[in-house]
Amino acid sequence: MKQNVIYVGAHPDDILSVAGTLCLLSEAGFQLHEFCLTRGEGIAGGGAERPAEEERVCEILGAKLSFFDQPDGALYADKAICARVAGEFKRLEPVAVFTTWALEKPDHAATYQITHKALSLAGLFWTTELYMAKVDIQNYAFRPDTHVNVGSVMGKIEAVAACYDSQSKNPYVQNALRRKKDLGISLFVEAAEPLMYGMDPINKRFGRESEVGRILRKC
Repeated sequence: MKQNVIYVGAHPDDILSVAGTLCLLSEAGFQLHEFCLTRGEGIAGGGAERPAEEERVCEILGAKLSFFDQPDGALYADKAICARVAGEFKRLEPVAVFTTWALEKPDHAATYQITHKALSLAGLFWTTELYMAKVDIQNYAFRPDTHVNVGSVMGKIEAVAACYDSQSKNPYVQNALRRKKDLGISLFVEAAEPLMYGMDPINKRFGRESEVGRILRKC
């Protein structure tokens, strides 16, 4: 039975920040899931098309997609949504969860807070690897703990980016591929994705070697 890895994002297209990393984990045999908390109907535009675009993205990534239908632009880490996400965490028992960086714009910050609280409510906070990715163009004091070499899956990353027709004028989508390649140049690889983690995944709190951390260290 495959081990589960979950990405929790605020909007369709947030997953592009870790598309390469997730591709590598899928190739390594993990089952991917995306929890998209809103349908992206707000200020970014293209609301009607965005859920269908995200379905196509998940087909490329081999991920199972779940929408939680929270309001775009008014996402809060309230008790109800934290409990819903916690219930799904408890059901799937992921070995790793990826989400947005805690200090980004409000919907992204709320997504981190929901993820953090839901892991605790599910009794999984101390046994689940938690990784954060920078979605916004602004830096927001993001200081990566590690970089993942995603050069071998750039074709899939480009296919994911091409799904977001409704966001063709969105600077985040427009610049995502360039940022991965620019980071790769600085690291002497074709492309890379930066990640942060709250606590070092290579430590004794798991009572085991971290499954995802072990894979990513080889990339």
